[in-house]
Amino acid sequence: MQFEAFFQHVNEHPPFPWQRRLADRLAPGSDLAITVPTGLGKSAAIDAAIWGALAGRWRCIVFVVDRRIVVDEVHERALRIDTALQNKPELAELRDRLGPLQIVRLRGGLFGDDDWVLYPDRLSVVLSTVDQVGSRLLGRGYGVSPRRWPLHSAFFSSQTLIVVDEAHLSSPFLHTLTTLRRSGADITILPMSATLADPSPDALGLEADDHAHPLIARRLAARKLTRLIDAASDDMKFVGQALAEAITLGLGKPGRKLGVIVNRVATARLLYENLKKRGERCILLIGRSRGLDRERLLANYLPELKAGRHRSADQPALCVVATQTVEVGADFDFDAIISESASLSALRQRFGRLDRLGELGATHAVILNRKGKKTDPVYGDDGAKAWAWLNAQAAGGTIDMGLAALSTAITANPPPAEQAAAIATLLPAHLHLLAQSGPYAPEIDVAPWLHGPQPPRAEVTLVWRADLDPTTSEHWRDCVAAMPPMRAESLDMPLSAVRRWLRGEHKLDDSLCDLDHSPSNEGTPHTASGHARLALRWRGLEDSGLVTADEIQPGDTLIVPATWGGCDEWGWAPNATRPVEDLAEQCHVAPPEGRQAPAPLLRLWPERLASIDPRENLRAALLAALQARAQFDAQEDTDLRADAESALDDTLHTLREQLATSRHPWIRRLGVDFTIDTYPGGLLLRGAGITEEHGVIETGIAVPLDIHHGDVARWATALAGHHPQRNPILAAARIHDAGKREPRMQRMLHGNALAAAAGPLLAKSAQRLPADRLNAHRESGLPRGFRHELASLAYEAPSAPLVRYLVGSHHGYGRPWFVPCVDSTADGAAIAALGSGWLALYARLLNEHGPWQLARCEWLLRTADARASIEEAAGDNA
Repeated sequence: MQFEAFFQHVNEHPPFPWQRRLADRLAPGSDLAITVPTGLGKSAAIDAAIWGALAGRWRCIVFVVDRRIVVDEVHERALRIDTALQNKPELAELRDRLGPLQIVRLRGGLFGDDDWVLYPDRLSVVLSTVDQVGSRLLGRGYGVSPRRWPLHSAFFSSQTLIVVDEAHLSSPFLHTLTTLRRSGADITILPMSATLADPSPDALGLEADDHAHPLIARRLAARKLTRLIDAASDDMKFVGQALAEAITLGLGKPGRKLGVIVNRVATARLLYENLKKRGERCILLIGRSRGLDRERLLANYLPELKAGRHRSADQPALCVVATQTVEVGADFDFDAIISESASLSALRQRFGRLDRLGELGATHAVILNRKGKKTDPVYGDDGAKAWAWLNAQAAGGTIDMGLAALSTAITANPPPAEQAAAIATLLPAHLHLLAQSGPYAPEIDVAPWLHGPQPPRAEVTLVWRADLDPTTSEHWRDCVAAMPPMRAESLDMPLSAVRRWLRGEHKLDDSLCDLDHSPSNEGTPHTASGHARLALRWRGLEDSGLVTADEIQPGDTLIVPATWGGCDEWGWAPNATRPVEDLAEQCHVAPPEGRQAPAPLLRLWPERLASIDPRENLRAALLAALQARAQFDAQEDTDLRADAESALDDTLHTLREQLATSRHPWIRRLGVDFTIDTYPGGLLLRGAGITEEHGVIETGIAVPLDIHHGDVARWATALAGHHPQRNPILAAARIHDAGKREPRMQRMLHGNALAAAAGPLLAKSAQRLPADRLNAHRESGLPRGFRHELASLAYEAPSAPLVRYLVGSHHGYGRPWFVPCVDSTADGAAIAALGSGWLALYARLLNEHGPWQLARCEWLLRTADARASIEEAAGDNA
């Protein structure tokens, strides 16, 4: 099958000529750049890349946009390709050759929400940002456990195509990617931008056959007559003028879809509020919003905004107020646009959303410039230079912003060059420092290699939870551990904005926008205040803790009480005081087919139960169970404690019976074999399945050690394939958990000494409740800091350096540091000591293999271990 036939089956129309040329040049892995204008199908790079994967060029395709986006057109396109591959008989052969397709949206780093990294055998399509991809390639993944940094580094540096959209905004990142490639990372780089500063002679753009194509010709010729108007710099007056121009452009007219695009979130919110007061049908789109909230919003409104829709005066009017979030990745098609003045490259993107397919032929728009503001806080001098250039090209205050007309104007009178970010040089010494991970890894800010050596613009991830009581913050960690956060419930925010909010400053930052390279605004220095609040920094149960605003670090995942407000249906709203909806259960759904299925969880407390199943008898059973648990915990007398435990069992049995009759999907998905445990927020219901604790997959199913070693070796054989270090990886797989033979560890895994003595030797415990596993650990006598990986080395004593290293590092320790064991005589503890030779071994292997190849060896072993555990939990290893 040729690319044209593949494209036709997926999209139900043939590719443009330039898209065919792209597929031809990508398939052999040629270096190139794409300079095609916006609105002409650049997202089809995903189609061409997946086609290229058939030749075995890459196992991972990464599409990078340095922007906060609400609509991910590339994600929708990837899903469409996957659906076609799965369902169309004509594509069955291609489906078999490609294997399963894994589609990942990685718009923010969230600790622990990364099971997709366990599938090196899948073709992965990842939609992400400069920060998320760049930090992982550099071994400092934002929102990733330090012990998992090598996994992410290997995932993104192994046979990977990185497509950088709007590459003119990301020159520091492109420079870093080039350096990484020269240093051994197995990556191919594909920049895309109509305004690349120095496009190579081999850049792929439009040619004569493209210009002759009727659909392209129509889009290029469409006129977009735009009035240039000076407006007030004050926000209130600016919004008033924008409303007046909106009325001129048909605000509220039946069927009219009007877009108003401004530069700052504060302006967008003010304009939206004024439209609502007028009674207009309108929505607000900002990039600073939670994934699940965005999906709800788009499910309701995207069909009437999407390019290619049926236009009709019978449809209701809609005004969309947005920030830069609609400039990239959004297949919106407005009938008219009002835009705040910005850089010329940003304006070209915005006007790509006006009459996107050229169906109207001639449309009208307005650009409003804030008069008197010489330096824009978002675009700097680029906005002023663009405004001056636009006016110089205009006739009677009007300019045609259509693709062909604007291109002609740019060719005849080139605009001033936009300010390019400075480049930070990445040296070999930096790469060796960045290779260190796990405990005691050096703290290194990688932002300069991603965005240039400008003032830091660090980000953090916020999650709101309704079971966090502001008055008992000491229990927050255990509450979150009961149901760790998921990506769809999170909101990525500038660190500086979150600091101000925690300090009690609830005014929306005037400089906050939806550009990922936007400036930081720390505001005035902090002074002590009674309004300062704490947040929980989530790094897993072991490493999490409460932090002040000043203690927050870039990439942190922060959990706060829902009662604090700070977010509404549209996104970040620091002055909002209504409780934020807790989305945890709604996000805790089954992953895509073939991926790790977590154990279904449900938190219950009286208010939560009332919102999902208000039956009084169920509420009474829950209250009785909570009371019985409190009485059991408070009872110290041994005899009376036994009675309290019996009463607790009775109330839990009654509660289980009541839950069994509930029809709510959150309860029904638990199945019949669920456990009920208490946690500080109430009760935790856990269905059968997989959980991850302290970086270890727990299945609740006992697995003998010899069986597990065999399973991991089998998976390592499959995943390592023809890797040059295949034999050391397999050798490590066969002995990696040998240290679990240690008698005290066997007591922990079996739950008691008698069972451990009876055998068999276990690799996995049958205990399902975290509390039972914790008690077993305490009673086993294992010393703090004991690592079974090091005991494995003591017992098996492998001589091959790489085998020795892989066994010792297979839980993310030993790169190059270990946490010392309090019992220096414990099996393997001496290996963690200085002078043992471990540091020399690490340095030798790092020099011999390089950071990414060494990480890839670890990745293959650790994913084999995880995949075997997942298979064992499902009972598929028999």
